[in-house]
Amino acid sequence: MTFIEISSQTSARATLRRQRNGLLVVITALAASIAIRAASQVTVPVKSDLGLAAVLPSGFWFGLVALNLLMVIAISSSRPSRPLLALLLGSLVVVLYGAPMFSTGTPRGEVAWRHLGIVGNIMSSRSIDPTIDGYFNWPGFFAGLAGVIESTGISPQGIALVAPIFNVLLWLGATAVIVRSFTSDSRRLWLSLWLFTLGNWIDQDYLSPQAFAFFLYVALLGVALTTLAARTTVPFRAAAAIDGWRGGIRIWWNHREPVEPDARRRVAGMALAVLLGVTIVISHQLTPFVLITSLLMLTLTGRIWSPGLVVIIGLVLVIWLNTGASTYLAGHPVLFVDDPNKAVAANLAQRFTGSSGHVFVVEIRTALMALMWGLALLGFAKLWRQGRRDIRPLVLMVAPFFMIPAQSYGGEILLRVALFSLPFTAYLIASLLLPRSGRFSFPVSAQILTVCLVVSLSTVIARYGNARFDMFTRGEIDGARALYRLAPAHAVLIAGTHPTPWRFEDYAKFRHITIPEVCKEDLADVPACFALIDDRARRNPEGALVMLNLANQDSLRILNELPSDAFIAITDRFMSSPDFSLVYRNRDALIFQFPPRVK
Repeated sequence: MTFIEISSQTSARATLRRQRNGLLVVITALAASIAIRAASQVTVPVKSDLGLAAVLPSGFWFGLVALNLLMVIAISSSRPSRPLLALLLGSLVVVLYGAPMFSTGTPRGEVAWRHLGIVGNIMSSRSIDPTIDGYFNWPGFFAGLAGVIESTGISPQGIALVAPIFNVLLWLGATAVIVRSFTSDSRRLWLSLWLFTLGNWIDQDYLSPQAFAFFLYVALLGVALTTLAARTTVPFRAAAAIDGWRGGIRIWWNHREPVEPDARRRVAGMALAVLLGVTIVISHQLTPFVLITSLLMLTLTGRIWSPGLVVIIGLVLVIWLNTGASTYLAGHPVLFVDDPNKAVAANLAQRFTGSSGHVFVVEIRTALMALMWGLALLGFAKLWRQGRRDIRPLVLMVAPFFMIPAQSYGGEILLRVALFSLPFTAYLIASLLLPRSGRFSFPVSAQILTVCLVVSLSTVIARYGNARFDMFTRGEIDGARALYRLAPAHAVLIAGTHPTPWRFEDYAKFRHITIPEVCKEDLADVPACFALIDDRARRNPEGALVMLNLANQDSLRILNELPSDAFIAITDRFMSSPDFSLVYRNRDALIFQFPPRVK
C-alpha cells in the first residue's frame, strides 16, 4: 500500500469520525431538549410522596436514558471526542439539576430562601453581626456573595435558581484536576465526571456555604495532589527491612521527593492552598474538619510534600473558633456530640419514619450509598490486583467517615460523608467499569450503561424525594411575601413547619419560629398546641403572624410528625379564634394575625 493510499484511508476515517460525532451532537441536543421540555410540564404542588420522580413525564426519562446511551457510545469510541463528551456532560448537568427550575421557575428548598435573607441583611446593614445566629459566625460565603450581587446587579433569586447547575459545573472542574492526578486515561476521567454527576443525589448544591466550601475543598485537594504532591523512592516495606519499623519510617519519609520539581510553583501552590483553606474556615462549620482529616491522612501516608499545610490550616481553624465564631460557640458545640448513639439515631433510625412513600425514598438513598461505596471498593481492589497501588483515592474516600462518630450535624453527617467522598468514589467506580486494555466489548458497554441507568433512576428518586414539600407553589411564595408586607417590626412570625419559603426579607427584624418548635411534645394535642401558640403570641408586644401552607401540611404528614386531620384542626382553631384574624389567603397559604398590644 502506497503512502497516498494510507493517507487517503486516514482522511476517510477522519471524515467518518467527524460525521459520526456531528450526528451524536445533534442527537444529544435533541435528547436534552426533550427532557427539558418534559420537566417544564410538571406542575406544583407535586402530588406524590415519592417526589418529583413520580410525576416527571416519560419524555424526561427518555432524554435521561438517551444521554446515558450516548455517553457510552462516545466513550467507547477508539478516539473519544472531548467536545462531544463535554457537551454530553453539560447536557446531563442541565437536565438532571435543572428539572425543578424548568418546572417552577423559583428556587427550591427553604434554606436557599433563608440564605438570600442573610445576604440581604449584610447588604443592607453593611456589617456582620455574629449575635444574630450561627450563620453570621461563618460569614465568608455570604459576604462574598453580597459583593458579587452589588457589583454585578444580578438578581439574588436568579442566582439561587441556577445555583445547582452552576455549583455542579464548578465541582466537576475541580474534580477533573483530582482525577487527572490519579490517571492520564481520558476515558477514566470522563466516566468519573459522569458518575460524579449521576451519583450526586445528596442535594447540597443549592445556594449555600456548603456548596461553596465543597468546591474549595475539592480544589484544595487538587492542589495537594498535584503541585504539592510527593512520592517516595523507597517503599515502606523495603525501608522497614533495612532498619526495622521505626528506622524504616525515617528512611521512607526522608526518601520522599516532590512531584513538582519547580520550587517556585510549589510555593505558589502552598500560598493558594492556604488561601483556599482560610476561606473554607470562615465560610462553613463542618468542611474545615473534613479538610484537616483528609490532609492529615495524605500527610501520614507521605503523599504531600508540605506537611506544614495541615498545621497551618489547623491553627487558622483554632484561631477562628476562638474569635470569629466565638459568639456562636459560647452555647453550641461545633464538633463533638455527647452521645454517639444520638448521632446514629439522627442519621439512620430517625430517617426511616414517615409515610410509605417517604420511607421508600430513604431506602433508595441508603441503597444508593451502599451500592456506590461497594462498587468503589471493588474498583480499588481491581486496581490493586493490576499493580496500580495508589492508595490516595481510597484514603480520601474514607477520610470523611471519621466525622460520623463525632458529629451528628443535625442528622445529616452521613449525607455529607457521601458528598465529600463522591469525587473519589466516582473515580474508583470508573476504574472498576473500564477495561484495562481500553478495548470495549458489548458486555463492557452494557455493564457501564446498566450501572449508569441504575444510578440515574436512583438519584432522581433520592434527590427529589421531598419535592412534595420543598418545591414551592407561586401561592406559597406570594404568601411569604405578604407575611413581611403585613408584619409590624419585631413581630413574631410563626410558620406551620420548616419547609416554608421565608426569611428572605428583613432577616434580623423578626423572630421566626415554627409550630413544632412552639408546641414540642404537645404538637399532636391540638387544644394544648393552640394554647401554646396563643401564649407565645400574647407574650410579644408587637403581636404575631401565623402562616400555614400546603408544604407545611404535606411535610408534617410525610415525615410522620402530625396527621393531616390534626393540621386541619389547628387551622380551624385559628379560623374560629377571637384573638387571631385572617388577614391574607390564597389557594395555597393562609396568614392569621394576633394584633400588637395597644400602647
